[in-house]
Amino acid sequence: MDVNRDNFYDILPEILNDINNADYVAVDGEFTGILRFNNMSRFDTPAERYKRHYEYDRHYLMIQIGLAMIQCTNQRENRYALKAYNFYLFSENETDAFEFRSKSSSLQFLAANHFDFAQLFLKGIPFVCKTKYLETLKSSQLSSSNDNNLQISNGITINKKRKPEATTNSVQEQLESSNASNAESLKNPMIGFSEVMWKLQESGKPIIGHNLYMDMLYIINQFFTPLPPSYEAYKSIVKSLFPKLIDTKTIASTSIFQNIISNTGLNVLYKRIRESPFPSCRFDVVDNFKYASNGHEHTAGYDATCTAICMTEMMAYIAEKTEFKGNPIEHALVNTFNGKLFIMLSFDLTYVDLLNDDDLPDRSCIFYVSHPQTWSTANVREYFSQWNLLAYDQLDLTTHIIAVSLEKDTIQTILSKMRANDKNLIITPYAEYHHLDTSKIKTKELDPLFDLNPNNRRSNNWVCIDNDTVSMNIPSYSTEKSIQTMNSYNHISSAMTDSHGTNNFVVRLRGLPWSTKSSEIHDFLKGCKIRQINFVTNNQGRSTGECFVVLESSEDADIAKSFNYKNLSTRYIEVFGSNADEMAQMIKNNNNRNSHQNNDTNSSNTNNDNWREPVVRLRGLPYNSCKEDVIRFFNELDIAENGVHIPSRKHAGEAFVAFVNMDNALRALEYNHMNMGHRYIEIFKSTYAEAHISVMNDTQSLTQQRDSGSNQNYGNQQQGNLGGHNGNMSRSGGDDVVGYNDNMNQHGDASLDNYNS
Repeated sequence: MDVNRDNFYDILPEILNDINNADYVAVDGEFTGILRFNNMSRFDTPAERYKRHYEYDRHYLMIQIGLAMIQCTNQRENRYALKAYNFYLFSENETDAFEFRSKSSSLQFLAANHFDFAQLFLKGIPFVCKTKYLETLKSSQLSSSNDNNLQISNGITINKKRKPEATTNSVQEQLESSNASNAESLKNPMIGFSEVMWKLQESGKPIIGHNLYMDMLYIINQFFTPLPPSYEAYKSIVKSLFPKLIDTKTIASTSIFQNIISNTGLNVLYKRIRESPFPSCRFDVVDNFKYASNGHEHTAGYDATCTAICMTEMMAYIAEKTEFKGNPIEHALVNTFNGKLFIMLSFDLTYVDLLNDDDLPDRSCIFYVSHPQTWSTANVREYFSQWNLLAYDQLDLTTHIIAVSLEKDTIQTILSKMRANDKNLIITPYAEYHHLDTSKIKTKELDPLFDLNPNNRRSNNWVCIDNDTVSMNIPSYSTEKSIQTMNSYNHISSAMTDSHGTNNFVVRLRGLPWSTKSSEIHDFLKGCKIRQINFVTNNQGRSTGECFVVLESSEDADIAKSFNYKNLSTRYIEVFGSNADEMAQMIKNNNNRNSHQNNDTNSSNTNNDNWREPVVRLRGLPYNSCKEDVIRFFNELDIAENGVHIPSRKHAGEAFVAFVNMDNALRALEYNHMNMGHRYIEIFKSTYAEAHISVMNDTQSLTQQRDSGSNQNYGNQQQGNLGGHNGNMSRSGGDDVVGYNDNMNQHGDASLDNYNS
């Protein structure tokens, strides 16, 4: 439900009641700007990373926040009540104006995802920062009677005659005591949305988020107290206000799910947790629940809903595997996850711990390298690659930070080797550079649940590379299955038909040979009563290896889904649930694409204002570059699974990359002119159509070579076929090609927050 100034005060009691009844509350925000990846370092300590966020993010504004409340209603049946709200936040008048900065790329991202700026500016709900608000109240009340009071910049009132206590403690005391002593003062309509956040804090409910680190920075700064410059002070404030914080990205990155989840981006994760082996959870929602279907990606309310469902499914999985019979949120592992918030772009850290001490892993493998100014990053990479270079970052024009594997060497032997090869380099160990007493350093012991292998660390943003899969899957924005919503009164009728009465017993088949006919579908789904079969074709009219099948009843749909991974001819076929809306949208978009193919191909790549497809084209790749090189180049962005295509023509120096959402694609443009090896890479906006043409050229080239009787082995060539507007690029559908079709349908990765990757 969208909540703005018009309806906020009417439904406020309902919102507060939902918070009170919830087992936990998921949050997600959209912002006017965030810290760029370019301003982070892979070797940041938690305190250093916080300082970077403090310098940038405290000036930006959270303009939309989503809250999703989950309550377990039947543990045995995995049944839950779900409520979700999407709030627009903006000051109502000059008195409560909030000065903030904005970043063009962030606003462009929001606009590309249909953010309603008119609703924000004209109907945004006002809010206040608690300490600033109390400071204003006290100033007005005491200005005429207490000349001994002094206001300091962080919103704390002290007495000139008393020795002030530490600022951090004063902030905490004021925040903790304000609930009682200022109860009457806080009852003011202009407080607006802040009342919701204050009641949420008072409730003590666990707060769930995906990449929650970012959301918490804005929540503290905007609704409670300005961010302090000290990381330890910030941790103290967070701990006093929100002692229960759980990050679903951290949970998804644990060893529990390492063989199940390969991409922890929110919407990719959201799709994954609704498939085997995760339990089937049921969610009771209100009629016409807005977020029961796709189409709302990068809306805070939708992303909060996805986060809540991901949390529920993952904890239900853990409860099932450990035979825990209670409410999954009460599982002992929840305490283990508490406070550990995922940290982006880090060499050796998976999370920061806001509720406990942040001990660093052993950093004896990290060195600072001072070199001549003529050395580039490529020179550093090439020189140190002989010692198994794990990661590197540029500190300034003459200094790089590197990490090398110590699996076969001690720190002294590796230092001797590196120094002996080039006398112009000054190589300093991490501890020596930071003047650390190694005998007093408390080194973090590796936790097999969370931590990466110290000799195989590059990034905590896991990338799944499938060398046997050489196709490119471009994400879909219209193929997300609906949330399973079983309304108490009309769940039978709503599950049977859509709003137009159309039969909604639809399954989707994927991996079909190109030559598949309707009669073969009937034979394959033997025992099912089929009403209609719709094949999906590409913009050249050829089959994509997919079709939608409309069935007579839910029993027929269940029977059809039991054929998942059964063989049709030489191919195994994926069968999964769909719906009439998805089928209609796919066919509609496919027809539009066929009719506008030339326009899309010629103009989409040049019209930057209308760029809506998360595909980029790279130019200038080093000779013999492979998919893994491209994935490492974008190692902090979420690439769609099998989302890299390198044209097979010799010396092309090009690649197409499909990301899971526009946020990642926009950030990919920031990598323009960065180095891959010794070459700088140019990055251009692209489209599905342009990528499709490249793949089809490869397919035709392969076919010609194969038909000419060439003896070369083409088993691992990069061939593919683009299906419909949704851009599902799958392996060539011929029967003589290996029966693999990993045509993963993905949609945008919830912004994060804008970081929800």
